[in-house]
Amino acid sequence: APSPAGTCGKVWIIKSKIIFMFLDPFTKGHPTGLFTRLKRYFYSSRNQESVGCVLVNNYQVLLIHRGGFYNDWTFPKGKIEQNRDSKQEAIRETIEEVGIKPKIIKKLTPNKYSFYVDEERIRINTTVHYYFATSNNRIFDLQKNVDKKEAATFLEAKWVDFDEAIKLVSHDIEKYLLKEAKSVLANI
Repeated sequence: APSPAGTCGKVWIIKSKIIFMFLDPFTKGHPTGLFTRLKRYFYSSRNQESVGCVLVNNYQVLLIHRGGFYNDWTFPKGKIEQNRDSKQEAIRETIEEVGIKPKIIKKLTPNKYSFYVDEERIRINTTVHYYFATSNNRIFDLQKNVDKKEAATFLEAKWVDFDEAIKLVSHDIEKYLLKEAKSVLANI
């Protein structure tokens, strides 16, 4: 049975062997080995900001299916270009990825997380600013050919009801954002 080993992880005793596995708060509970955690402790870090839109039309949400490393359903989003307004960048990213100009209604809860790029020995601390947005246009033009430096390509996009969207998205913050967006929509 798991037993606590301080604040940074857990110790599992399996078949008379003690296996140290530390839970990295940025990997959704996936165990990360002690060596990897120690190595990453010495990484330099940089901050980046991104923006995303929870785009709604006729009580449906537009989701994008990313392939590659991610293989998940998510919202249109991307990095903020230097010294730009996050609201304008959310509009630009949505137009760039799905070809729809959103009407920004309200800023939603931002998401903060970190991830590691082991090849470059760097930790990237990310803040994603999300916006609730609407559009009268349901016809999208998904940009499947993204920058080759990106870890994913867009496979498809579709409009789905909120309940289906909550089932499709992978991350808890996205489920929360959908509930928040549904509440905003109810109060418009």
